Amino acid sequence: MSERLVLGSPVDGLLDRLYARNVAQNDALTTYFTTRAAEGSLDWNQFDERTNEFLRDKLIALDRAKA
Repeated sequence: MSERLVLGSPVDGLLDRLYARNVAQNDALTTYFTTRAAEGSLDWNQFDERTNEFLRDKLIALDRAKA
C-alpha cells in the first residue's frame, strides 16, 4: 500500500513522528529477539518479565502500511 492517509495538521505530524519511532525501533527488536533466541531463554508461547519490560515502550503494530 503506497497511499498515505492524510488527516490534516496536527494529526499528520503526530503520525509521522510515531511512524518514524516505529522504524527506529526495528533494529532493537531484531537484536533483542535474535539474542534471546540464541541464548535459548525465550519462550515464544509466553513472554517473561524481561521481554515484557523490553516491549513496554515499543510500537509493534504501528507500521505505516498496517496502521
